[in-house]
Amino acid sequence: MDIVPDLAELISVLGRRLLDCLDALHEHAGQPDYIGGRWSMGNRTIENNNSSETDDVVDEYPQADAAQMEAARKQRMFSTWASSNPQQRFELAGDDQQSR
Repeated sequence: MDIVPDLAELISVLGRRLLDCLDALHEHAGQPDYIGGRWSMGNRTIENNNSSETDDVVDEYPQADAAQMEAARKQRMFSTWASSNPQQRFELAGDDQQSR
């Protein structure tokens, strides 16, 4: 049994899949993020640098700001509140007041 051709084929397949993943990441740059159940554009971007050559910027990706994260938190809290009973709602309201 000759394992070398099988290994070469495996390396080839893995290489193609890695390139597909990198292409998908590159296509995502400048695209909206999924924040709190909705697609939303970040108000700023962050750089992804090459780890071995930190001056080399690989790509930029959107990043949510504090207002977007707060809106997502409120949406998540509303979903929890809407599916709760009156006692749980009272407790949730108390927890929210204490966190401020």
